[in-house]
Amino acid sequence: MIIEIFEARGFSEPDTNLDATILNLRKKYGDEIMIKKLDVLDKQLMKKHKDVIEQIKNSGLEKLPIIKLDNKIVTNDKIERLMR
Repeated sequence: MIIEIFEARGFSEPDTNLDATILNLRKKYGDEIMIKKLDVLDKQLMKKHKDVIEQIKNSGLEKLPIIKLDNKIVTNDKIERLMR
């Protein structure tokens, strides 16, 4: 399982609930899960994530963080349900 979290460092407030959920997922799944935090301001990196770019264009940076689970954009609720 791969979780990618797209943030804009310096532009968005850290989501402490999301950070706690990620730590709990790491404890629950161990090596079965890979978690990456990615900066949306890195143009080279974002070339591979056109779906995230499109969502930012539509919603703005206020919607960050954007989360992808196994290459699909998901909500925070979906990530929290993994904890159950």
